Amino acid sequence: MYLISVKRRQPLKLLFLCLMLSLFTIKIFLSLKLDLYSDEVFYWQASSLPAIAYSDLPFITAFLVGLGSFLDSHSTLAVRSFFILIGSSIPFLIYWLALPITNKKDALQSAFLTLCLPLLGFLGLLAVPDAPLIFFGILSMGFFERALRTNLTKFWIATGVFVALGLSTHYRFLLYPASAILFLILFSPARNQWKNPRLWLCMLIASIGLIPILWFNFSYSFESASFYFVDRHPWEFNRAGLLHVFEQALITSPPMYLLFLTAIYLMIEKVKTRFLP
Repeated sequence: MYLISVKRRQPLKLLFLCLMLSLFTIKIFLSLKLDLYSDEVFYWQASSLPAIAYSDLPFITAFLVGLGSFLDSHSTLAVRSFFILIGSSIPFLIYWLALPITNKKDALQSAFLTLCLPLLGFLGLLAVPDAPLIFFGILSMGFFERALRTNLTKFWIATGVFVALGLSTHYRFLLYPASAILFLILFSPARNQWKNPRLWLCMLIASIGLIPILWFNFSYSFESASFYFVDRHPWEFNRAGLLHVFEQALITSPPMYLLFLTAIYLMIEKVKTRFLP
């Protein structure tokens, strides 16, 4: 009777855990069956030559591949093992991220909804930077929110550490600290943080993550930065680019973009009355 009552009170929690276990099992099965594809092979080869940065990325991805390869260098599952663990932790991190600004029920719903996103549900199946990028991004946002709300030094330090790790993963992570800086500039209640020495400590720690990128680019005539910021993009106006957002919404998940817009609208309405917690 007790188990039945628990199931009645917590059906979403049980469904969430069942879906998590199912997705994790599918990831394990596919990782065993699928050969490494080109990018994964590159990171696997790079992991055999440890460095703080490589031609296209800093060291985190190759480092994680190397840790997995240490378990069994001839197993595709071992190579992908840490990425599977990281990708499978994202729903739990979403719960942790949402909990301080909502209640347990809504936080659980947020975590459950992440499993409904096709690209996020199978995150970590491949040994590529996407999983650690999102992993470090969520951690940095969560600790940044806690730092702003409590001003505890441990949260500012944690924010800096995870931003540094994110910057050591991929150039794209620059969007996270850039967004935080933009928030501190544009959101008037948060502008006082520029006088907070803990913020500057956080930024100092975070800047350590730029060392691998800067080291490689200064050593090789900025070839890596040139590839990402010049050669890879034509930097010419193209009217077709105006449709990019809509194309991405259609390809990935239209409901997700609708939820994004709804969340932005609700947050704007919320900050009109009081500071976000």
